Amino acid sequence: MRVSDPGYNALHAAVRTALVVPVAFAIGEVVGNADTALFAGFGAFALLLFCEFSGPPRVQLVAYAVLTVAGAALITIGTLLSQSPALVAAGAMAVVGFVVIFAGIVNKYLAAAANAALLSFILPVMVPAGAGNIPARLAGWAIGCGLAIAARMLLWPTRAADPIRVGAANACRALADVVAGPHEPDREDAAVGAVDAVRNRFVATPFRPTGSAGSSAALASLVDELTWLPALAVLAPGDGAEAETVRGASVDVLRESAARLAGDAGTIELDRLVSARKDVLDRLFRRLADPGTPDNDTLRNSLQGTWRLQALSYTTQRIGELARIVAGPAARRPDHVVASVRRLVADHTNLKSVWLRNALRAAAGLTFAVLLARLANLQHAFWIVLGSLSVLRSSALRTGASALQALIGTAIGIVVGGAIVLAIGGDRILLWVVLPPAVLLAAYAPRAISFAAGQAGFTVALVILFNLIAPSGWKVGLVRIEDIAFGVVISVAVGLLFWPRGATAALRNRLDEAYQAGATYLATSVSRVFDGGTSEPLTAPRQEAVARERLLDAAVRQFVTERAAPPNHADDVARLLAGAISLRVSGDSLANLAQQVEGTPRPAIASDVRADVDDVRVWYTALGSALAMRAAPPAPTTALAAPSDDVLADVRAAADSCDRARTIGAAAVVLGFERLDFLRSREMQLAQAAERLRELGA
Repeated sequence: MRVSDPGYNALHAAVRTALVVPVAFAIGEVVGNADTALFAGFGAFALLLFCEFSGPPRVQLVAYAVLTVAGAALITIGTLLSQSPALVAAGAMAVVGFVVIFAGIVNKYLAAAANAALLSFILPVMVPAGAGNIPARLAGWAIGCGLAIAARMLLWPTRAADPIRVGAANACRALADVVAGPHEPDREDAAVGAVDAVRNRFVATPFRPTGSAGSSAALASLVDELTWLPALAVLAPGDGAEAETVRGASVDVLRESAARLAGDAGTIELDRLVSARKDVLDRLFRRLADPGTPDNDTLRNSLQGTWRLQALSYTTQRIGELARIVAGPAARRPDHVVASVRRLVADHTNLKSVWLRNALRAAAGLTFAVLLARLANLQHAFWIVLGSLSVLRSSALRTGASALQALIGTAIGIVVGGAIVLAIGGDRILLWVVLPPAVLLAAYAPRAISFAAGQAGFTVALVILFNLIAPSGWKVGLVRIEDIAFGVVISVAVGLLFWPRGATAALRNRLDEAYQAGATYLATSVSRVFDGGTSEPLTAPRQEAVARERLLDAAVRQFVTERAAPPNHADDVARLLAGAISLRVSGDSLANLAQQVEGTPRPAIASDVRADVDDVRVWYTALGSALAMRAAPPAPTTALAAPSDDVLADVRAAADSCDRARTIGAAAVVLGFERLDFLRSREMQLAQAAERLRELGA
């Protein structure tokens, strides 16, 4: 148990379920009828096993309450449609299934609630009843959900802080130590380890922070920013008054951010950091304008050091801004939230979106299951639909594997459950006695043992439960395996139709598109730094890069949620994801630099510089293509040569002219060159990650 269930979370959840479900079922029988008991039991199952919300207790309570209300609405609609023609019921299932699953792109709470919400519609629509049964069903749902919420909040409540947020706080502390004392190997190793830990945890979390706005989106962006800082903290110079000022302000921001992420009160002061960054640039320009411009080596080192301090302060400022939102998000205007959700939905309303295809596939499977069950008029047809939902995966192969596990588990459950029922006979007291252990097994097995074991445990519990409602002995198990078999056929057919290759192929394609879009945006931003022109905060290439990032994020989430996924290469996937994001972040940084120097003349760029700039774009584009085609990644190139003497001569000439605007423009070209050099330095790590995935067939 220590190995398969660290912290005994699965055991706690199972005990909670074993205590609540029988009580809810019993109360439903006492105060109502069979419908009340059925919906009380499944209401408790839905909230205790089919979903789990994280966050502060108040947030969890609100989430469970909203799910309860939404479930009540779906129960009402489902009951009204339960005696409608088969095509009407199937059409309603298509709409509900698609909307519920697709809505998960908005935030992690909607994603986590999807299965419970679907259950609240599938059960009533597949168990025929008239409108007069709605009050009894809603009463049962209220009983089950009420007891489940109380158990969630009082029995081994989830009080622990978000592990990604805790990891981000640890990374901020470790990075602050490196910035305060650079070139100390122990501190550097600790910082890299802390950043790797939070990044890998982020990638391996299926319902991780994401969405269109608010603290969840800020925490996702914070993880991206943290991946940049270890290298910048080591590279940034530590000597001189300017460096000490920037480093001191950065250390304060990182430690204040760590404290706020950990839940402590306090503020994150950014003004000192912003002021220090401006002073560094101003001092560089004043130094260049002084008579007696230094030699090329000194000038090159001065420009390089300025860029590194600028990059360190810019990234640290972004971390502080994001930590503010995560720790205490400011109220957002409703129109801003609506606009953000619209952009997110627009990004995913194309067939390249994993989330859209997943929603379409699941909705189609559920729709066909409802249609088949209603047309065949099968007993307990509800299990056909639930069986389809439980075994659908992101590829036909893995759907077949999970379907086989479902059938094997169900068969074992029938044997065990049938033996129990035969031994007990019609003694209801003994059936009540064995119900809690059966529920305990049903709740514990899928989390700590296997999917097949979970199906076996669930079948045992259902055999006992249905014999309490309407005694039929072990035959109820045969009905369940018959219905599961129908669900299996539907699920495999839908998997073949909609997504025969699964999430791995989609992940590779989305990585390719993200690298292509990021490289295009980077090239546009570089052009504005080197050649001048108008810089706008949101250009079309940037919007495309952000949209591709969102599609990539959905593909990564699907990849890690596959129950029968390939070996987990979280670190390599995380590194490649960060590489795609780094192109967009570099584009943002260069676009910001272009705005700062807008209107200043630029020096003529030597042809070798332009060639090196194009090499960076071509390499990242080729990496994306190699990932999509499962080909060997391009060979990493050596780091860019330092700015040539011709480029430095332009800076020297501008400084000698005492023309501030011309000097700023010349220095901006070198600062942009340094950003590209940083991207080139990451090529080796990205190529190695891509090669490992290719060799392992992922």
